[in-house]
Amino acid sequence: MPIPESLTWIAEDLRALAAPVADLHEDPANARLHDERNLSQIKASLKEFGQRKPIVATSTGRIVAGNGTYHAAVELGHDTIAVSRFDGDPRELTRYAIADNRTAELATWDEEALSRLGGDELGTLGFDDEDLALIDFDVRS
Repeated sequence: MPIPESLTWIAEDLRALAAPVADLHEDPANARLHDERNLSQIKASLKEFGQRKPIVATSTGRIVAGNGTYHAAVELGHDTIAVSRFDGDPRELTRYAIADNRTAELATWDEEALSRLGGDELGTLGFDDEDLALIDFDVRS
């Protein structure tokens, strides 16, 4: 049986989690902001790779983690998105949302591993000239 067009952008193993984007809404208390540069990079990633990890939302559709992915998917015209459900008390949900974003921020890059890709390729993945200037591309092995 053919895959419905609305699911083709979602990784095969996530398709069972697909939900209508119309049933979801951003948390008005979301502490994470997504500027145009960030949303542009999320859209580029979704176009190239599809959705490879679910967003997180409550059973009532409140997005807990993945607001940027949600907005990018809507801007790309997708009508479904893979969602993992997490219901907790409001404070727990807010704490999870902050932890989800903050733990990613605290990670560092392995510059040697990045240098193997090269500046041209990294430039298409969200690294700007300032970022690229900090990477020693001469360490490539």
